[in-house]
Amino acid sequence: MRLSKIKLNGFKSFVEPTTLHFPSNRVGVVGPNGCGKSNVIDAVRWVMGEISAKNLRGGAMIDVIFNGSGTRKPADEAAVELIFSHANLPQFPDLSEISVKREINRNAQSTYYLNGIKCRRKDIMDLFLGTGLGPKSYAIIEQGMISRMIEAKPEELRLFLEEAAGIAKYKERRKETEQKMQQTRDNLARLNELQQELQKQLDKLQKQAKEAERFQQLKVTEQRLKAELLAMKWLAQDTIVQEKQHFIQQYAEKLQDDLLALDQLEDEHQQQRERRQQAQQHLEVVQEKYHHLQREISRLEQAIEHGNERHEQLRWDIEQAEETRAKTQQELQQDEEQVDDLIKKIENSSRQLSQYQAAEEQAESVLQQAETAWQIWQQQWDAFNERAQEPTRRAEVQRTHLQHLEQRLEQHRQRLQKVEAERQQIDTAGVQTALAALEAEIGEIQHAQHAAEQALLNYQNEVNVLRENIQTQSAKHHHDNTQVQRLTGLLSSLEALQNAALDRQNSDLSAWLSVNRLDNAPRLTQRLQVATGWERAVELVLGDRLQALCVQTLEEWQNALNTPPQGDLVLLSAQNNPALLPNSATLPLTPLSDKIKSPVELTDVLAGVWTAADLAEAQRYRSQLAAHESIVTAQGIWLGRNWLHSRQVVDPKASILAREREINQLAQQLTQLDQQVLTQTQALEQQRGQLRDNEALRDETQRQVNELQQQLSQIRSQHGGRQARLEHLHAQSQRLHEEKEELLQYIAEEGEELMHTRDTLHLALAEMEQFADERDQLTQQRQQLQEAVLQARQQHQQIKGECHQIDVQLQTFKTEQIRVDQAISRLETRIEELTDQLHDLQHTLRRQVDPLGTLTQELENYQEQHAQLEEQLTQARQTITHLDQHIEEYEIKRRQLSANTLELRNQLEQAKMEAQSSEVRRQTFAEQLAEIRLPLTEETTDLAKNTEPQSPELTTELGEILENISVEPKEQFYTPSAIVLLSQLPEHADEESWQAQIDAVARKLDRIGSVNLAALNEFSEQEARKHYLDTQSADLESALDMLTNAINKIDRETRQRFKATLETVNQNMQLMFPRLFGGGEARLELVGDDLLKAGVTIMARPPGKRNSTIHLLSGGEKALTAIALVFGIFELNPAPFCMLDEVDAPLDDTNVGRFCALVSSMSERLQFIFITHNKITMEIADQLIGVTQQELGVSRPVSVDIATAVDMVA
Repeated sequence: MRLSKIKLNGFKSFVEPTTLHFPSNRVGVVGPNGCGKSNVIDAVRWVMGEISAKNLRGGAMIDVIFNGSGTRKPADEAAVELIFSHANLPQFPDLSEISVKREINRNAQSTYYLNGIKCRRKDIMDLFLGTGLGPKSYAIIEQGMISRMIEAKPEELRLFLEEAAGIAKYKERRKETEQKMQQTRDNLARLNELQQELQKQLDKLQKQAKEAERFQQLKVTEQRLKAELLAMKWLAQDTIVQEKQHFIQQYAEKLQDDLLALDQLEDEHQQQRERRQQAQQHLEVVQEKYHHLQREISRLEQAIEHGNERHEQLRWDIEQAEETRAKTQQELQQDEEQVDDLIKKIENSSRQLSQYQAAEEQAESVLQQAETAWQIWQQQWDAFNERAQEPTRRAEVQRTHLQHLEQRLEQHRQRLQKVEAERQQIDTAGVQTALAALEAEIGEIQHAQHAAEQALLNYQNEVNVLRENIQTQSAKHHHDNTQVQRLTGLLSSLEALQNAALDRQNSDLSAWLSVNRLDNAPRLTQRLQVATGWERAVELVLGDRLQALCVQTLEEWQNALNTPPQGDLVLLSAQNNPALLPNSATLPLTPLSDKIKSPVELTDVLAGVWTAADLAEAQRYRSQLAAHESIVTAQGIWLGRNWLHSRQVVDPKASILAREREINQLAQQLTQLDQQVLTQTQALEQQRGQLRDNEALRDETQRQVNELQQQLSQIRSQHGGRQARLEHLHAQSQRLHEEKEELLQYIAEEGEELMHTRDTLHLALAEMEQFADERDQLTQQRQQLQEAVLQARQQHQQIKGECHQIDVQLQTFKTEQIRVDQAISRLETRIEELTDQLHDLQHTLRRQVDPLGTLTQELENYQEQHAQLEEQLTQARQTITHLDQHIEEYEIKRRQLSANTLELRNQLEQAKMEAQSSEVRRQTFAEQLAEIRLPLTEETTDLAKNTEPQSPELTTELGEILENISVEPKEQFYTPSAIVLLSQLPEHADEESWQAQIDAVARKLDRIGSVNLAALNEFSEQEARKHYLDTQSADLESALDMLTNAINKIDRETRQRFKATLETVNQNMQLMFPRLFGGGEARLELVGDDLLKAGVTIMARPPGKRNSTIHLLSGGEKALTAIALVFGIFELNPAPFCMLDEVDAPLDDTNVGRFCALVSSMSERLQFIFITHNKITMEIADQLIGVTQQELGVSRPVSVDIATAVDMVA
C-alpha cells in the first residue's frame, strides 16, 4: 500500500481545492519558510484521527480551517482526503484503491468517510492499526519530533516500539476490553441492587401469594366439601325414601304370616343350638391336634431349607477362591518378568550417564577458558575507547550545544512576542456576567423543583395509603358477600323445606287461599313460640294444626268454606273460647300450654295434655289420666291411658318449629349483612374516587418535576460550558504570564551559556588525536573471541541436555522397579491368604452333608398326618357353618315377627311423613348442588372417560365433563351432580366428619382474614422478572470471565511480540547506527522487568566516545540516533510510507550525505515524502513539489519531475 494522492480543500493555508500527487518513492516538498509545507504533514496526521489541536499547531480543532487573509474570507469548512493505491487490506480484499476523508465545520463537528461511506473515527483507527500509520505513528516525523523522540520518557518511547510490533491494536483492544469489564461490573452492581430490591418485594409478595393461594385452595376445598356433604345428604334422603316405600308396600302383607310362624320358630331354634354346641366341642379337639402338627412341619421345612442354602453358598465360595488364586499367580509371574527387564535398562542407563557427565565437565572447562579470554579483551577495548574518544566527544558536544543554544535563543525571542500578543486578546468580563445570570436562574428552578418533589411525595404517600385501605375493604367486602350468598342459599333451602312441610306447594289450596285473600295470612308455625327442647313434643301434639292459618274469627270464612279446597285446611281463631275442658288438678305435672306462647287461642287444642321430663315419669302418672287426658315427653313420646304415639326423626332439622326458628335467625342475620355490605360498597366507591383524583394530581406533579428537571439540566449544561470557558481563559492568561517570565529568564541564562560553550569548544579541538591502528587490531581480536565463546557455549549446552535426559530416564526405571517389587510382595501374600481360605471352605462343606437325610424322612411322616387332620377339620367346620346359618335364619325371623302391631301402625304413619320430608330435602340438596361450580381436574376427567354411566343423570354429567377435555382442566369448571360426587367418595364417608371438615376449613378462612387475591399474579410476574434478572446476572458474570480470559490472552501475545520486536529493532539499530555515524553502536534497554509496562531507553555510543546516555549527546548526534531508531523500526515493520519534516536541519553536510544514502537504499521498498531546505537532500528526490505563496496566506503547489527536467535540459 502506498500514498498516491492528497486532496486538500480549506485546510489551513490550502484554501482552494488542491491535489498533491506522489507517483514515486522519493518525493521532496520544498519552499520558503511559512509557505505551508508542514501543513501537508498536518493534513495527513489530521485525516488519520488526530484529535489534539496542539499536535496540529493550533489552539482549537477549528484552527485547521482556513481563517481568511487580506483578500479572502474565512472558509466554512475544511476537508482532506488521502488516496492509497495497491491497498491489499484484509478488510477490502477486492479493492486496489482506498480513500480516507475527514471534514470539519465551524461548529467543530468532524465527519469521517471511508471509500465515500460515512464512518466513525474508531473505524479509521482500526483500519491503520498495526500498519505503522496513525496520528501518533513513527511513519510521520515532523519538526521537533526527532528531539522529542530521542529525549522522550521511557514510557513514551515504548509507544513507538508497540506500533512497530503491531501490538497497538492489542493495547487498544485491551483498553476497550477493560472499559467493557468496568461497564459490566457497573451493570452487575446495579443489577445486584435491583435483584436485592426485587427479592424484598418477592419475599413480601410470596407471603401474600401463599396466603392468597391457600385462601383459594381452602375456598375450593370448602366448595368441594359442601358439595360432597350435600351429595351425602341427598343419598341419605334418597335411601330413606326408597326404604320407606319398600317398607310400606311389603310389611302389611307379611305381618299375619309372621305371627303364626313365631311359635314354631322358637322350638326349631332351640334344637339347632344344642346340635351346634356338640359340633363346636368336636371342632376344638381336632383343631388343637392340627395346629400342633402344623408347627412341627414348619420347623422341619425351615431346617432343611437353611441346610441347602448353606451347602450351595460353600460350593460357590470355593469356586471363587480357586479362580482368584489362579489370576493372582498369573499377575505375579508377569511382574517378575517386568523386574528382570527393568534391571537391564537401569544398568545400561547408568553407564551412559557416567560417560556424558565426564564429557559435560570437559565442555564446561573449555567454555570458562573462552569467556575469560573475552573478558580480558573487553577490558582492553574499554580502556582504549576511554583514551581515544574523550577529546572528540567533548568537541562534538560543544559544537552541537552551541548550535542548539543559538536556535533556542531565536525561538524564545519569537515566542515572547507571540505570548504578549495573545495576553492582550483575552477578555473574561462578558463570560462572568453570563455566569451570574445562569446561577440565579438555577437557584429559582431548584427551589421550584424541590417544592414539586415534596408535593409529589405527599401525593404518592396518600395514593399508597388509599390503595392499602381499598385492598383491606375489598377483602372484607368479598368476605361479607360470600357470607350473604351462603346464608341466602341456606335460607332458601330451609324455606323450601318449610313450605313443603306446611303443604304450601299444593297448587289447588294455594289458588283457593289467593281467591279468598288468605294467601298472606300468617301460619301458626310463624307465630308460635315454644320453650327450648319442647319443639318435638309440640309438633307431635299439634300435628297438622301447625299448618293452620291464623284468622280473627271462623264465622267470617263460613261462606268460603261452602266450596272447600282439595287438601288439608286448618283455620285457628284468635277469639277465646270459654268452654274449655279443665285440666285435672290431681296431677303434679305442667300442662303443655305453659310451654307455648301464641297470639291465637290453643287452649281447646291443648286441653288435657300434660308434660313429663321422660318416659319413666309419664308411665308413673299414666294410670291417673282421665279419658281426654294424655302426657307427652320432650323426647316426642305421647301416651294416653291405653295408647302410645312416638315420632322419632333422624335429622334434628326436620323439626318444623326448630326450622322456623332457624329461618327467623337467618333472616335477621341477612338483614344486618345486607346493610353492612351496602355501607362497605359506598365506602369503597368513595375511596376509589379519591384514589383516582390523587393519582391524577400525582401524575400532573410528576410531569412538572420532569419539566423542571429538563430545564435545570439544560441551564446547568450552559452554565458548565460558560464556567469551563471562564476557567480556560483564566488558565490561559496565567499560563501566558508564567511563560513570559520563563522566556525572559531562559534568554538571559542561555546568553551566558553561549559564551562559555564557545570557549570550551576551542580547548577540545586542540586535544584530538588519532588511534586508528590500535582500533583495527582490537576489532579483529573481538571477532575471533566471539566465535570461540559461541562455539564452546553451544557444545556445553548440547552435552548438558543429553546428560539430563539420560538421568531422568534412569530415575524413571528405578521408580518403576520399586513399584513392581511392592506389587510382587502384595501378590505373594494374597496367594497364601487364598490358599488358607480354600482349605477352610472345603472342610466346612464335608461336614454339612450328613444331617439333611434324617430331617427329610421325619418331614414326610408329619405331612401324611397333617393331611388326615386337615380333612377332619374341614368336615367339622362345614358342620358348624351349616348349623350357624340355620340359627341365624331363625333368629332373624323371630326378631321380625316380634314387632308390636300398634308400633307397626305408628311406624307406617311416620314412614309416610318422613318419606315426604326426605323427598323435599333430596330435591333441595339437588338444587343447592346445581348452584355450586367446581374446578375440572384431571381426576374428574379420567373418571368421566373411564366410568360407565349407570343412570341418565350420570350420563348427562359425564357428557358435560368430556366436552371440556380439550381445554386446560385448571381453566374449566363444571356443575357437579350427587351421583358423580358419590362415585368419588371413600366407602366410609359420613356427614358428621364432612361437616367437621367444613367447619375446620371455615375456621382456617376466618383466621386468614383479608387476603390480597391479586398477589398471585403479581408474584408470578415479579418471579419471572427475577428469573430474567438472575439470567442477566449470570450472563454478566460469564462475560466478565470471558473478558478476563481475553485480557490474559492479549497480555501473552503482547509480551511475546514486544520482546521479539525489541530484539529485532536492536539488531537493526546496530546496523543503522554505524552507517549514519561511520562507526559506534547503539541499543535499546528496558526500564523495568514487566514486558507489559516496562519503558524503553536508548543507549548510544558514537565513534570515539565512551558509553553514555542519549541526553549527553549533541543535537546532531541525537538526530542521527533518532533516525537510526526510526529506520530500524521501519526495517522491522515497514509502514506504507514515511513522511520526514526537516529532520536533516540539525545535520552537517557529511551526516546529511550519510542520511541521504540510507534513504535512497530504503526507498527501493518504501515510499519517502520529505520536507527539506537542504540541497543535498533535494538531489535524491525523484520528484519535487514546490509550495509557494504568491498570494499572501494562500498556499499553492508546483510539481517538478526531476527525470523529465533533466531530459529537457539535455
